Formats: sequence, structure tokens, C-alpha cells
Amino acid sequence: MTPKERLVTVREGEAREVVLAKMHEKRVEKALVVDDEFHLIGMITVKDFQKAERKPNACKDEQGRLRVGAAVGAGAGNEERVDALVAAGVDVLLIDSSTVTQKAFCSVSVKLVLNIRICKSSAATWQQLQVHALWQKLVAARLKSVSALVLSVRLVSLLA
Repeated sequence: MTPKERLVTVREGEAREVVLAKMHEKRVEKALVVDDEFHLIGMITVKDFQKAERKPNACKDEQGRLRVGAAVGAGAGNEERVDALVAAGVDVLLIDSSTVTQKAFCSVSVKLVLNIRICKSSAATWQQLQVHALWQKLVAARLKSVSALVLSVRLVSLLA
């Protein structure tokens, strides 16, 4: 086991040049990212820097991390999966509504619409087209105000 003193470590938020200099000095391709109590936060590699240079337009969040998406069904039983994904920090959810009723779809989407970006799959039937129209209203409400969202939710309840 490598002693603590011989590990190549960097602090979170350390400058790119400093990290690369430490890695070059020790002739390693990986450095451990640690916090003030020396707890492991992550690992950074030379390839991470190379990829960042090669793909400067990669989709990243406000903290510079790659965005992560996940797909879920809108049927019953997906609530726990959705909660786990949101807790893990997923950036976008794709809700597949191709085989469910509008009530099931809305029960998942209304819960999420204020907290996370959500995409919906395309509509194929008349009922799914109605769901898609309601979805558009929910997204618009999210962007405008919470009171508009409440009105949209009431509309969804009436049509379900």
C-alpha cells in the first residue's frame, strides 16, 4: 500500500497548471482529489485534460462537470427510481410516455417539474397527443411561475 506522503494529491478547485505540474513531476497519469480532511473526493487523469481540450463544447453544468441524463417510464412503480436519480444529481430526465395514460405520466412529471429539466418522448396516439399538450403547459408554467403551474395541475386533474 502506498503511504499517504507518496500519493499524488490535489485539492478541489486547484488550477489546471498546478495539477499537471504535480503529475509531470511525479511521472504519473492520475492524481487523487482530496478535501481539507484528506478525504477522497475524486480522481483526475491526464486524459481528462486531453478530452477537455479536444471537446471544449461538451455539455457541462455550472460546476464544469459533464451533464448526466437518464430515462424512466411514466408508469406506476418508477417513483423510487426517479427519486434516486434526482438525489444522485441527474441533470435531465427523459420520461417515456409512449405506453401509459396521461394520469400516470402527469403523476411523475408534476412532481419533478419544479426541480429538474425533463424531456418527454413524442406522442403517437390521440391520448398521448393530449398528454403532450398538457406537458407543454407544465413546462411553460415552470418557466413563468408557480401559480401558473398550479393552474396547469388543476387542468391535468380535470382531464385525467
